[in-house]
Amino acid sequence: MRLYRFVKTNDKIDVVVATDGSCGQKRVFITESPRGVVVPGQTGATDDQKEGSDSFLALGWKWNVGETVQHEDLVDFAEENGLTLTIEPQEINDIVTASAEWDAENNLVITAVSELNQSKEVEAVFPNTVDLAESATRFGEITNGGHSIKGKILNSWTLTLADLGLDAKEELEIVLFANGGVQSFNLAASAD
Repeated sequence: MRLYRFVKTNDKIDVVVATDGSCGQKRVFITESPRGVVVPGQTGATDDQKEGSDSFLALGWKWNVGETVQHEDLVDFAEENGLTLTIEPQEINDIVTASAEWDAENNLVITAVSELNQSKEVEAVFPNTVDLAESATRFGEITNGGHSIKGKILNSWTLTLADLGLDAKEELEIVLFANGGVQSFNLAASAD
């Protein structure tokens, strides 16, 4: 089962679509009515839920239970309507390339590109010489005593020396984890 969650907080949209998708499957079957869409006659729904449901349907949702749909069509629907899309499990959106390097301005650029070019939940683990500053929280949650950060990446993060708690660039070996640790990448940023 693969779940597609569409969220747009300003419009009170929070809808989950359950499908039979698994692994790298691109054509999926919608297995149940979207959770978060209020159907006529439904009791117990709050005003916010009704408003969110109406907002979601007004965006042009056109698929029904029992229909098949291309994965890309659901992704396009989210992008075209400014919705945040979370896909669980995420194995369809594996990271295909990852790297770390220092740029000309002495910033560390960590790059992670996924199959679908969508944001991806990752954890970057730095060596003990790195002590992440509060400013790095713009990318996610700092963990492991200031040596790791967990957050979503869309192609790249650019961290300054101040973000890293460093005075000058240095050779860094970073481990990048995705898919709850299933995918791991050993990255090296040379100080040269």
